[in-house]
Amino acid sequence: MTIGAGLIWATGALDRMGRHWPQAIVLLGTAPWSMYLSSAGLFHLMECLSVFWAIELPPSFNYPFGQPNISEFWARWNMTIVRVCRDYLFYNRWGFKRVNMYLNLLVVFLAVGLWHSIAWFWAIWGLLHGIGFCIYLWYRSNKDKFEAVRKIGSERQRDLLSRATTYIFVCWVNYFAVKLAIPINRLTGAK
Repeated sequence: MTIGAGLIWATGALDRMGRHWPQAIVLLGTAPWSMYLSSAGLFHLMECLSVFWAIELPPSFNYPFGQPNISEFWARWNMTIVRVCRDYLFYNRWGFKRVNMYLNLLVVFLAVGLWHSIAWFWAIWGLLHGIGFCIYLWYRSNKDKFEAVRKIGSERQRDLLSRATTYIFVCWVNYFAVKLAIPINRLTGAK
C-alpha cells in the first residue's frame, strides 16, 4: 500500500509536468501500478485483519498484470466483484430467449464502471473494457480464420506480444476514458 501511495504521488507530479514523456510514464507505469498496489494492498490488509475474527475472505487480486489476454486479466483483478457481477449480471438473459454474450458483457462492464462511481469517466471506462472483452471473445471464437497470422513469429514472441497488448489496452482504456469524459462533462455540466 505504501508503494501504491508513493506511485499515486508520483503520478500526480508527472501529470502536472504536462509533457509527452511524463504522460507516457503515467499512462503505462505509475497510474496502473499505483491503482493495483494500493487496491491489492488494502484488500490484503482486510484479509489479514479478518483472521482476528475467524473470517476467511477470498483473495481479491492474483497478479492481473502480465496476463496473455483480457479474460485472464479480469479473472485476476478484484475477483470478488467480478464474481458477483458475472453470477448476477452476465448470466441474466434480459428478457431474451437465449443469452446474448456480447450484450451481457457490455452490461456487466458498464455496471462495474458505475459501481465505482456514477460518472461519465466510469461509464466510458466500463463500456471500453466491455468492447475490448467482446472483441477478444469474438476473436477467440473465430481464431481459426486467423491461422496465418497466428503462425507469425515464435510462440514465445506471440505470447509476449499478447501480454504487452493486454497491458497496453488496460492502460489505454483509463487514458481514453479520461479524454472522452472531460468534454462530455463540459457539455453536460457534470463534475
